[in-house]
Amino acid sequence: MIFSSCEQTDEEKLNIILNSEELTIQQNIYGGFGGYSEQIFNLKKGEYELLLIINEGTDYQTFVRMEKKKELLKSFIKNAYKNNDLDKKMSNSCMTGIDSEYIIRSGMTTLILRPNAQCDSIFNLIIYDKK
Repeated sequence: MIFSSCEQTDEEKLNIILNSEELTIQQNIYGGFGGYSEQIFNLKKGEYELLLIINEGTDYQTFVRMEKKKELLKSFIKNAYKNNDLDKKMSNSCMTGIDSEYIIRSGMTTLILRPNAQCDSIFNLIIYDKK
């Protein structure tokens, strides 16, 4: 019996994630006053609309309607992949800047991204811009 490798390249993972209607994005934030924080975002296609659910299942659960922001999310993922620096050292110190790491999952596919601050700004537009 011969087993072939199921290992996907990062580019293959990127394509799967970009074409998925359901994603989980774990944002790990290092530095600043809190030192470390984590948020979970779930992209889900409902019967009538596409939602990004923030902190699903908690008392703080909220959501963002994604119909007008789907392309912005794809742009964020593409830019984060392009600017990915897995060698970037993350620090919990309040004396350093704030860095984010994104762990994006679609089914059995996982992509870990450590992009620059510009990519963080794009992600923040998706989450906090109420337009």
